[in-house]
Amino acid sequence: MPNLPLPANNAPPPAGTIEHTVFQTLSGTNAQLERFALLGDNLAIAIWQRETDEEETAYSQPGHHTLSYYLGGGYRTERGELPGVYGAPGRLCTLPDWHESRWLVRDQLRFLHVYFLPEHFTRRAVIELDREPRELTLADRTYFEHARIAQLSDALIGQSWQGADALLRANEMTHAMLSHLLQSQSMRRPQAGLRGGLAPAVRRRLAEFIDAHLGQPLTLGLLAQLACLSEFHLARMFRLSFGMPPSAWIAARRLERARAAQGRRAAAAAHRPGLRLCRPEPLQPPLPRRRRRGAQPLSADAALSAHEGPGWRVVVGRIGGSAGRRLRYSGSGAALDAGAGVWAPFISIDRKV
Repeated sequence: MPNLPLPANNAPPPAGTIEHTVFQTLSGTNAQLERFALLGDNLAIAIWQRETDEEETAYSQPGHHTLSYYLGGGYRTERGELPGVYGAPGRLCTLPDWHESRWLVRDQLRFLHVYFLPEHFTRRAVIELDREPRELTLADRTYFEHARIAQLSDALIGQSWQGADALLRANEMTHAMLSHLLQSQSMRRPQAGLRGGLAPAVRRRLAEFIDAHLGQPLTLGLLAQLACLSEFHLARMFRLSFGMPPSAWIAARRLERARAAQGRRAAAAAHRPGLRLCRPEPLQPPLPRRRRRGAQPLSADAALSAHEGPGWRVVVGRIGGSAGRRLRYSGSGAALDAGAGVWAPFISIDRKV
């Protein structure tokens, strides 16, 4: 699944952009796509509806993982390999990239699909399970229950998928779902054993060192010195044990940290107290810089009332407990919402509230 830009208004992806996947297979059936969103990080979510007397749908090594969560119906839908085992609302299925399955769909069915790459699943093994990514894969499970994954799925369905903030929240929820999947639905790859790679203690030491120094320049030579290996051997063994080159791992960790910080800021903004809006004041051209910066708390209203100009609002308030911050918005109407303001030439007065 390529790393695609986010579509506007949850529009379906252009034809051909997601190839050889469960999504494309369903697109060729009578299933109706109700909602769709690309969340970034090569994650995609979709809600499908189907209604049929009986129809068979087959998947063969789709090349990506899929998490399926039944929202309604499914009481007579069964997997061909497991006859007599039927779905129901709240049931989950995991479809790994390597799996093959045939499904007999009957009556009504509504379900959520989460599409993600194997790298999303296995990369977490290093951080969350202290295991090598090549050791683990997603298990092929049919109709199981998991309270936390179901809770996250319901929250994901209940929120908007439009706009940057909503997509960020959906991205965070999906990553949390993948963490729970890793811990509950992972399995060891069916192979004789692992050759090469870093010793577990060295892998752990490198992972901890990288996380502690993400804000600093990191080089292959520095990591090789920490592992007591040559740069050549470290590059080879790092790729085996982490599933990617050092540069890609460091970039991914920096991106994850930035995304987590952005999520914390968004959550903090959502819990800030409402802005106190001053009464509309007609404004003239701004005061000289010396007077604006030197305005005292008690003289701010007098300074504002001395100006004229249609359609302006000056917002003076408190955000996150910080008094005296200047907010600069212009707009029209009886009230001004912080999100509706338009950046424009402004007059700002330092004032504590």
